[in-house]
Amino acid sequence: MRVICIESSTWAYSKRPEEIGTLSVQKGSIYHVTSSVDAEEIRKDERFRNAGDGTWYELLELTGWHHSMRFLEIPDDKVEEAVDELELVKNN
Repeated sequence: MRVICIESSTWAYSKRPEEIGTLSVQKGSIYHVTSSVDAEEIRKDERFRNAGDGTWYELLELTGWHHSMRFLEIPDDKVEEAVDELELVKNN
């Protein structure tokens, strides 16, 4: 799945302290979602106990988790589906 960012955001938490307060996602940028998790699941990690309700995305292009409220899903188009099917045929 791909998403487009509709609201820029800065890091509130990061494994790298130098990232805190710097831009984490950029409005208008397109990202690839590699996984998603519900807030209840992410809150099990003590560092994210105050995570907002909803879905959190892990993105291919960035580290960390990013709240889905800052993104809109981009529907897959038919060309992309055809390429995926072709790759499946080639790999089998």
